[in-house]
Amino acid sequence: MEALSYMDKNAWLIHGSTADYEISLRDGQYYIRYRVEKLKNEQFQPFVSERDPEKEALRILGNFILKKGLIAVVIGAGCIKLIELLKNQQKNNGGDILVFESDSVLYSGIKKNIANLYENTTVVTDENINQLADFVNKSNLESMLGYRILVHSRSYQLSSEFYNQMEDKFKSLFSIRLSDLLTRLEFEAKWILNGLVNLNTYKNAIPVNALFNQSTGENALLVSSGPSLRQSLPWIKNNQNRYFIACVDSAYRVLYRSGIKPHLIYTLDSQIFTYKHFQGLPEGEVGKFPVLCADLVSNPMVVRNWKGNIVMGITAHYTDTQRDVTPGCDYIEEEFFTQPCGDLQSGGSVATSLFDLLRNMNFKSITLIGQDLAFTNREIHSVGTHHTDIWLSKNINRLESVENINNKVLKKRHIVWSKSIQGRPLPEDYIFSIYRKWFEESIATVPMKVMNASFDGAKIMGTQKISIPDKNISKTSIEKLSNVLFKTQYTTVKNEKLKNFYNILTSRKYSEDNDFLNEVRFMDRIGKKYYIKYLRSEMRRKSGDVVESKNLNIMKREKIIFWNVLVKKLKKYSEFNK
Repeated sequence: MEALSYMDKNAWLIHGSTADYEISLRDGQYYIRYRVEKLKNEQFQPFVSERDPEKEALRILGNFILKKGLIAVVIGAGCIKLIELLKNQQKNNGGDILVFESDSVLYSGIKKNIANLYENTTVVTDENINQLADFVNKSNLESMLGYRILVHSRSYQLSSEFYNQMEDKFKSLFSIRLSDLLTRLEFEAKWILNGLVNLNTYKNAIPVNALFNQSTGENALLVSSGPSLRQSLPWIKNNQNRYFIACVDSAYRVLYRSGIKPHLIYTLDSQIFTYKHFQGLPEGEVGKFPVLCADLVSNPMVVRNWKGNIVMGITAHYTDTQRDVTPGCDYIEEEFFTQPCGDLQSGGSVATSLFDLLRNMNFKSITLIGQDLAFTNREIHSVGTHHTDIWLSKNINRLESVENINNKVLKKRHIVWSKSIQGRPLPEDYIFSIYRKWFEESIATVPMKVMNASFDGAKIMGTQKISIPDKNISKTSIEKLSNVLFKTQYTTVKNEKLKNFYNILTSRKYSEDNDFLNEVRFMDRIGKKYYIKYLRSEMRRKSGDVVESKNLNIMKREKIIFWNVLVKKLKKYSEFNK
């Protein structure tokens, strides 16, 4: 049977996957009736109001008016009049329209016969669910004021499960994007600062893409610092020769104290406390493991004090249409790198970036350990990290025990409970759920086997039961990596251009001069959150410009402060100024 058939020039029948739909045009209004499978022998029922479709659409809209910075999320592509009203508002005021429709045949039939109804509108159906992520990723959150979900009740009743799923997915993706935006606004000045200061150290660093596809056929162990790591230390020590051991920076201290030497340590965080992960520990030796793999924007103290070989990469996020890197890194890469150093995708934590590195190195298997992704035993980190060292160095007493310190942290989180690998009650929070989801989605797409050897913690879907390699990592593989890491000479940074850049920056004061700003375009990211506040107040304000002037002035002050700090650090740490 044809999915679409005509009754006359003003009416047609759509045989949808959810129901049959009869659409007619009378007096310039579209009327839709439907019948579901169990009512095939019955008469068609009203899908939209028979009396007045426009009045029904206005009731759904309520007092909502689509305008720039807002998103109208419509449940049901068959509510034609509602979409027409929103299109008129969009034409006059701007804004975005997102439509969910469970029946792709209904959507296709309407689109075929009503010209331009869905133009400039994203319609997500049961056949193109991936378009939702594209829509959210392309949305400009910096100027966004919010969204409104507009429900056509009859559409929802026919496929409530689908629409609930789409609404939850939209809110989750939106929340993740918003969290990412807030993180960027909070830390991007530090990221840009660290990236520029680190260039001196990275001049001869090993680009991370030099490690890609260098470990085919071998097995990797990814060590994180979850609370259960301490129970796994004997197992790691007994099997350490069978794996290429890569650990996150916070786990380095725990491994070292147990006599376990990793091959690679990964550091990502730009914050100053990151250096505490390395204080009092060996900081590497040229030509020997471990090597330090550091993001371009990592804490400069960690990078500068490391004595061994350094691998350097950039964090990037990919969508179907674009590559987004950490703010400032695009400028540094274009201006100062001799060639691309390689990207690592991150799910928000050090462990997710390290997992992506091991994936790119093409190991036969990756085994996770200490990857609790939860507050196992109501603890924050494994005993032996710098966190517990600090706590235990204080005067611990019955009123201020380590347990109380952990509990204070948990009280600040929104805790949900599940069961751990060992079947015990497990406290988790939203941030951990984001990391776990990233791992689960990544595990589903990688070609290698991924196992979870964590003693306890959250269950990670897609991981397999642990199987220990029957032989040690081969000497040939270690020699191959050693040649890449220790014997090849790299020139990562354009030395002369970097020298000129330092000389220009340290000899000029920041101003609003446009020509000068073009030379240092990363300055448009400094004070960005105040510019966003200005944009939002501009969109909301009814009269006056008091808020506008205040936020723009704060933004200018932030730029001047950043510039002075940058120049000070470059003069202090750059060899060109000594």
